[in-house]
Amino acid sequence: MNWNATKIPVADSKHFETLNGLWTGKKKPFVEAGVIRNTNFTPSGVIDYSNVAYLQVEERQLSKRRLEAGDVILERSGGGPKQPVGRVVFFDREDGDFSFSNFTSAVRVKDKATFDPQFVFYGLMELYQSGQTEDIQRRTTGIRNLDFTAYKERARFPKIPLPEQKKIAHILSTVQRAIEAQERILQTTNELKKALMHKLFTEGLRHEPQKQTEIGPVPESWEVVEIGDVFKFTSGKTKPKDTSREPTAEQTVPVYGGNGVLGYSAESLLDDEVLILGRVGEYCGCAHLTARISWVTDNALYAKEEKRSVNRTYVRTHFEHLNLNQYSNKMGAAADHPRNHQPSEIRPPVSRRTRRTRERLRNARYTHQSNWCQEEPT
Repeated sequence: MNWNATKIPVADSKHFETLNGLWTGKKKPFVEAGVIRNTNFTPSGVIDYSNVAYLQVEERQLSKRRLEAGDVILERSGGGPKQPVGRVVFFDREDGDFSFSNFTSAVRVKDKATFDPQFVFYGLMELYQSGQTEDIQRRTTGIRNLDFTAYKERARFPKIPLPEQKKIAHILSTVQRAIEAQERILQTTNELKKALMHKLFTEGLRHEPQKQTEIGPVPESWEVVEIGDVFKFTSGKTKPKDTSREPTAEQTVPVYGGNGVLGYSAESLLDDEVLILGRVGEYCGCAHLTARISWVTDNALYAKEEKRSVNRTYVRTHFEHLNLNQYSNKMGAAADHPRNHQPSEIRPPVSRRTRRTRERLRNARYTHQSNWCQEEPT
């Protein structure tokens, strides 16, 4: 295989055609078509058809922008604070009338004797995943816009034998199907885990009668207590300046943020395993247990003191079951330390099982006024 072969850009109109997205328009006659939007994009490049919008569009517009099997749909506008624009999905349907929104464009292989459409798709996906679209995007009014002219020049494909292209595309698609199958298994496993957690955290293991409490039904032998009676939380510290993404010979101490380990440092803050809770943004309420030697940043709270004997793994798992993020303040209020709240603002009780594991935390409840979480700064 000659990887030094001439590389053809998407801008080459002999081999490729690019189409702008669809506007619904106002001129009759109208026809109904499924319109692929940014929300139908998935990380794997497979189109999610579960919420495709079916719209009345101008027949004239659709005739020029009707998708064909083998088209690659490119996200030109969208993205987000942590998601660059430039994602791609592969259209492989032979049935129905489908087009694509004005926030997207389509790349179509004209010369199928030279280029395999699926090979082109994986090439464009690699361009995005390797970060090569990040420096050719512009931000306006909170969204990202792709410099499409620059993109068409940057996206290039080696002119290698077509059978080789098809083999490469086949291998990648086979791997992708295996990944999708594994993801479905993981999703099913997570659903089973959630169902089991709900059963165990409401019924226990002894098949004993239940009693109603302010946090719902629990076994009669369980007690409901406030989290403040069990833990004393405090904020972490600023992330060490020497934090590296991966451990090194010097940086071996895990540094924890709101979503677990974010890097490694030579410095340490704690010398024992502790429970931590994320306190900002999308990770607000996420619970983790640290390693014995660790550092916790100010994006998390950690249990500075345990006032009662508890099983930390039990507590962490139960906080996961509670989905504490649902109680975060989505309005971006300042993140107050729990001790600064008045009882009327935050009352996080937990239930504690008194047998088998001494005094285990059972549950947590927050009123809607709780504002110890804030949006992550942009």
